[in-house]
Amino acid sequence: MIGAGAGIFLHIKTENKLKKEYQHMLADLSSYSDLQKKEQLLRNYINLHKKNDQTIDAEKRLKKLRFAIDEIKAKKIISDADELLIGKQYQQALTIYKEFISQYPKNLYTDKIREKISYLTALLHEIDYKKLDRLKSMPVQTRALAYLEYLTKYPKGKDIKNVKKLLDSMCEEYYIALVKEIAICEQNEDWKKGILLCDDFIKTYKDTKRAIEIKEQQDLLRTLLWEKENYILMLQRVEAKGTDYQAGREIFADYLQAYPDSYINDKINAELAKLDKKELMAKTASKKERITKLIKKAGKRFIIYKNGTVKDKNTGMIWCIADSFLETGDCLDYESVIKYVKNLKTGGYKNWRLPTANELADLYKQKPFFPQDDSEWYWTSKSYSRYADGWSKIVDVITSKNQLTWKKEERDSMDCGSVRAIRTIR
Repeated sequence: MIGAGAGIFLHIKTENKLKKEYQHMLADLSSYSDLQKKEQLLRNYINLHKKNDQTIDAEKRLKKLRFAIDEIKAKKIISDADELLIGKQYQQALTIYKEFISQYPKNLYTDKIREKISYLTALLHEIDYKKLDRLKSMPVQTRALAYLEYLTKYPKGKDIKNVKKLLDSMCEEYYIALVKEIAICEQNEDWKKGILLCDDFIKTYKDTKRAIEIKEQQDLLRTLLWEKENYILMLQRVEAKGTDYQAGREIFADYLQAYPDSYINDKINAELAKLDKKELMAKTASKKERITKLIKKAGKRFIIYKNGTVKDKNTGMIWCIADSFLETGDCLDYESVIKYVKNLKTGGYKNWRLPTANELADLYKQKPFFPQDDSEWYWTSKSYSRYADGWSKIVDVITSKNQLTWKKEERDSMDCGSVRAIRTIR
């Protein structure tokens, strides 16, 4: 009995302690005006104590407090939405009302808000429908997309049948306008824009005969876009190869072999020609550097200028450092040589001409010799006609071999040779 009595005494003592602690907490609670702080105080008390009469009471108070907090938030949201309505910002107000229903589905104001949502939805239907009427002068694509947007936005709108009828009636007009737009895209190689334009039509008139035709056109545009993107990637890869021109050619050649009918093949062939030109220019620069070094080794007879010319101090004549073969990478017949020299502008001069046999002999047959290049012989300015089984033009030529003993040679004008142009200082 003594033990039981002691247990009862301890229980009563603990209960009294919990009650006093709870009363102190309630006193603190009443001193707060901030509802958020009150909520936090109750939550902390419940979390720190085992379930008892006090925590049950605290949970009831917390529930009422939360309801009060939600009421204040709800009134604020509704007030904000009402201000938007006054300013005729209907869509923004509708959004707020819908968010309210989502957050407070069982609030006291829920039914009232649902009525406002229904009213605003109908009002916006009417406003957007009237906007469609103002689009009559706009391009057909603009009208069609606006009608489609209306149908998507208001799938159960009262005017949906009228809008569908309008949309269906302009299918052919839209198709004709789209074909013209696609032609412009093809002309500008703007495949992305063409694809997007097709998307709009297909989305608007899906499952129609015209939509199927446009889908086929769109597939072609996608192929062309893929080819264009591949072309750009190839250019980047070729550029990364730098002066390895052969590697660049192989990149283009592989594509040409894999896709012989690609629309970019003309572009690729143009790039291959550029690579050939770059390689020729690089080789030409290297050979010019080599021959320039050889000229310097020939002694003080020659003065080298930075403009691609060299002066022979023995004769006072100015020569091109690079001959026609070095500049073009190919040999030329006599008629081509005459045109070549006529159009030559090395060093900024235009008065270049073909040398005489003696002028070439002075250069290659007298010490110190002008260094021999890749060309074995050169055309001179002397030509004459000869008859042998028909008339032909014969031209005097001089070899580039460095030798003191030499003789003039002759070549048919149709042969393939080189020229080293000369000009006289005036």
